[in-house]
Amino acid sequence: KKLTDAGAKELPSGIKVESWQRLPSTLVGEWCLREKRPKPRYHEVSTGRVRVVLPDKKRSDKDLTFCPVEASTTHELAKETASLLALRHVQGSLPLERKLPEPFKSLWNDDENDRGRSTTPATTEEEDKTKKKTKTK
Repeated sequence: KKLTDAGAKELPSGIKVESWQRLPSTLVGEWCLREKRPKPRYHEVSTGRVRVVLPDKKRSDKDLTFCPVEASTTHELAKETASLLALRHVQGSLPLERKLPEPFKSLWNDDENDRGRSTTPATTEEEDKTKKKTKTK
């Protein structure tokens, strides 16, 4: 029996995914599984914007929440963009561009280039809340 590659799949949003590539939402789900966290939750914030929550198993105040500033053209693309933002936070040092299909590969590389030049790191909503709490004390 021969093993053959099924070939690339094209998603309804027009993204072409090769058999060896993974979508950002898949990689986030795999990370949650590895870290023994519950599955990520996705919530539509507005048209073209999705928030992804990486829940903590024991304490909800330690949930990681990510939501891109810019809106996407489709719900599916918004979900993947939010997942990419979460991946950047939890696995930012890994060369995941090797696993990502376009346009996510370019976004990952662009963000990596921006981080190299930037002096201030990107923050999550949780980090912003923590900063506000410490400033008011």
